Amino acid sequence: MRFVCRWFYKKKLILLIFTMFLLAGCSSLKSPGQPVIDQNEAIIKNNQSVGQSFVPRYAGLNGISFYIKSIEPENGYLQITVIEKDSDQTIFSDIFSLENISSQRYYNIVLPVQKDSFNRSYYIKLAIEGNGKLTIGTGPSNAYYYGSLFLNDNPVNGHMAFNLDYSKKFALIGILIQAVEWVKWLFLAFLVFIVPGLAILNLLLPKFSFYTWIEKVGLAAGTSLAVYPLLILWSSTLHLFIGNFIVWFIIGVSFIYLLYKVFIKIRKNGFIVDLRNLKHIWIPNGFILFVLIIIFFVRFWAIRTQDIPLWGDSYQHATIAQLIVDHNGLFESWTPYTPYDTFTVHFGFPTATAAYSWINNLSIPKNTLIVGQLINGLSILTIVPLALKFAPKSSWTGIGVLIVGGLLSPLPGQYANWGRFAQLFGHTVFPVSLWMIWTAIDEDFSLNRALLSAITLSGMCLGYYRMPFFYVTFIIALILTIFLPRWLKDFKEFKKNVLIFGIVIVVSFIFILPWLSNVTESNLSSAIEAGTTQSVSYSTVVNDFQVWKSLTSFLPQTLIAITCMSLLLVIVSRDWKVISIPIWFAFLAVTPAGMLINLPGANMMQSFAVIIAIYIPVSILIGWLLFKLSIFLKIDKYYWRSTLSILFLVVLVLIGANDQRKILDENQFALVKYPDLQAMNWINENTSQDSLFLVEGFRIYDGKSAVGSDAGWWIPLLTKRSNTMPPQYALLNEQPTIPSHSQKVVDLVTLLEQFSVDSPESLQSLCEWGITHLYIGQGNGEIGAGATQLFSSIELQNRDLFTRVYNQDKVEIYKVNQNVCR
Repeated sequence: MRFVCRWFYKKKLILLIFTMFLLAGCSSLKSPGQPVIDQNEAIIKNNQSVGQSFVPRYAGLNGISFYIKSIEPENGYLQITVIEKDSDQTIFSDIFSLENISSQRYYNIVLPVQKDSFNRSYYIKLAIEGNGKLTIGTGPSNAYYYGSLFLNDNPVNGHMAFNLDYSKKFALIGILIQAVEWVKWLFLAFLVFIVPGLAILNLLLPKFSFYTWIEKVGLAAGTSLAVYPLLILWSSTLHLFIGNFIVWFIIGVSFIYLLYKVFIKIRKNGFIVDLRNLKHIWIPNGFILFVLIIIFFVRFWAIRTQDIPLWGDSYQHATIAQLIVDHNGLFESWTPYTPYDTFTVHFGFPTATAAYSWINNLSIPKNTLIVGQLINGLSILTIVPLALKFAPKSSWTGIGVLIVGGLLSPLPGQYANWGRFAQLFGHTVFPVSLWMIWTAIDEDFSLNRALLSAITLSGMCLGYYRMPFFYVTFIIALILTIFLPRWLKDFKEFKKNVLIFGIVIVVSFIFILPWLSNVTESNLSSAIEAGTTQSVSYSTVVNDFQVWKSLTSFLPQTLIAITCMSLLLVIVSRDWKVISIPIWFAFLAVTPAGMLINLPGANMMQSFAVIIAIYIPVSILIGWLLFKLSIFLKIDKYYWRSTLSILFLVVLVLIGANDQRKILDENQFALVKYPDLQAMNWINENTSQDSLFLVEGFRIYDGKSAVGSDAGWWIPLLTKRSNTMPPQYALLNEQPTIPSHSQKVVDLVTLLEQFSVDSPESLQSLCEWGITHLYIGQGNGEIGAGATQLFSSIELQNRDLFTRVYNQDKVEIYKVNQNVCR
């Protein structure tokens, strides 16, 4: 009877879920397209039209509404046409009497359901037939970057105010299809960034089996990431350009080894589950898994509409990753993407992207975007083992770290906007490297632990050149608060620890020796040397510290307050181990002031690089505070208290997840917009391989360098055509094929800032460069801090000089006429 009842209720539950799904398909999901309405407006009269191109953000588009400011009917009619641009298919066309249309409101059009509307381009056109006038509400040109306003089928500045409707059923199906793809990305990430580390740690780290699963995964992630740049460096040094084989080999061998270890364990001990303590174990551990899933889900959600990573740093990382894939290892020449002949910058993140690309057959820009978000999530996970050094065997510490760093803090989530993936890579390996050296000192002497410390330390340094300062300042803090009192009591302990430090430093030096020899004559080494000899003014240091006034932009006031509470409790309880955290960060924060005393490398540090790492100490301190609260409230002792605590934290998780999923600011930071991708396809199909594009850009670093300011910067990587703006790493650090090329790039930008592009001075420079085309992207050369458009379409109207060969939305491509350079 019980079985029948259970079956009956299960059947009713399935039926209820199925019914709800069907009902969802009958309703619509409303989403703002471009909701901004300003004082501008578009007026339609007889034989005139207004249009708007747009890109739906979900599948299942079934309606669009546009705002009508005013109307003068006069027996006229409104012709509404909606076209799916990719297939040039009209999906809706109808005529409405102006007398039946009201003003000062949104007018809604019901469309046939477009099941695959996600990330496809559409165009709505409004035209007046007969007498009458219609005024459409519009917004500014920077309010929407996925299309353009059109007057009489010609793109103009501004955007129609509109909203989009979607079928909930097909929108949900579209999201589920994407989620399946995200699961695939995570599985491949597990193979690339977790499995090798698990195998290495099982092989080399004593007592690894005694750690919790979250510690194992965190340590494995940091170890795996550290290994790839070392493998690529040494294989390339030995002229074994087999990077793809190395990645597949290490994954395969690691996976087989782990299966063997599991098999031996089961054969020896059997498969035993202790049910007596299961409920006290699965609540915190199950919740940790839930939080991890949410962390990665919201990071993938944030980029669900993107194919290209954001801002300038992403371009140079993607270019380096592409070159590593092209060469199956490290390289010297940057051709065919830009004319430079040396490679001396850090490469940890690009090797991670290359490793992932060798098993995930997507474009390098797309994989750069994916790996950026994967490492963004892993950067929180790797903090957990280090945090547990301050609060041993506490699941609540790990939960606090994950929730704060992964969801409540805007950092490191904001790194996706900046493309600051090199620092993010270093931050991800950094906690694991500290954990390794700390464990090597705390435990009995072991060469294996020293080796692991050296692997993670050297891999971290290859990933980001500022990481030695993060590492050394933390070690100093640990020495002052933990190790020094021990050494004063036990000289043998001191000698053992010094020996371990010495071994780690020497082995790390050997690991990165090929790269040190490579950068000896580089601009990086010259800059470090200059920092030891050139004096720096006090005002320069003070200006650098000004970023700390914007602390609340990087950390919410609530988290600042809770962190202060944690610090107060640390001081009151005299927990010297935990006091090392604020001491470390204080040392790190004042490092840029070392420029005043010519501290080697201090001139390479900046307060911005420090402040955006603040999520690390904050996560650990709040995680420790949660650990203390769990003891004080005896949460683990009572099942109901654990449950209530989890329910409270679920609310925080949902609040943080909602913020994190919206963290990407595409309008401000995306150089490549959807219309630019269509233009790149056109370039591939309609221009020759030897084309050279003049692209938008602006000068930085007091006019000493320059960067791109819209999608034109990406032309070499997306089309394999040349442009006038190299990646910033190459421009600042590498030797150009033609010695004066770097200065020539900056001089061209300077010239165009002073003269219009159609001036005799500019035309002469264009001819000297051999420029064949000019590219104005959807961002109109205005993407970037302080960016202003370098050249505009107004300057290109002289048909004797330039011919417009492409114009879709706000993207324009001009060809330099042959007579210009005769």
